[in-house]
Amino acid sequence: MSEEGLNQNPVLRTFMLALIDAGATAFVETGTLWGDTCLWITKRRPSVPIYTCEVNPKAIAVSRDKFVSYDQIHSYSMSSEKFIPFIADELGDLPIFYLDAHWGTYWPILDELHAIGVHHHYAYIVIHDFQVPGIPGDQGQFDKLNAEYIRPALSPNHTYSMFYPSRHIPGKSGFAVLFQNAVPIIDPDEFTQGDL
Repeated sequence: MSEEGLNQNPVLRTFMLALIDAGATAFVETGTLWGDTCLWITKRRPSVPIYTCEVNPKAIAVSRDKFVSYDQIHSYSMSSEKFIPFIADELGDLPIFYLDAHWGTYWPILDELHAIGVHHHYAYIVIHDFQVPGIPGDQGQFDKLNAEYIRPALSPNHTYSMFYPSRHIPGKSGFAVLFQNAVPIIDPDEFTQGDL
């Protein structure tokens, strides 16, 4: 059985490790669920501190049982729009945010992006389940998660560049990458620049 984490997407996995290796100071995940992404990252980059939050009590219990042997994983039982400001002082100068807490009736994505803009000058931001232009397929409830949807939450005090994966991997959700005041680190064969 293959290892879970980051939607088992090889492009996303390679890219996330490249961001960490480029000097990211922390990895932040919103929407821990069962903890597979945090474990996948920490097994490959054990020196990077990991911060994660979840609101589902069952998922929190399951993930915390998995995290017990990993001191670098810091798990919080709170909603992400409160979590991001709460941990802001612990993340260093260039954190990675992996935003994946959008489910149910309240999507915190706009509040997450706003909080990142308020509390951080530099950031790498990866948004899971993002609608990738030109990629066929129905994402159902995530069809509205696109550049137009997130644009109002981006701070006018920062500069953003956005990239999408250039190819679709069947069965894997799309994602977008925002570089907030940070130099883009992308493989031009794997990513296409988007408009914000």
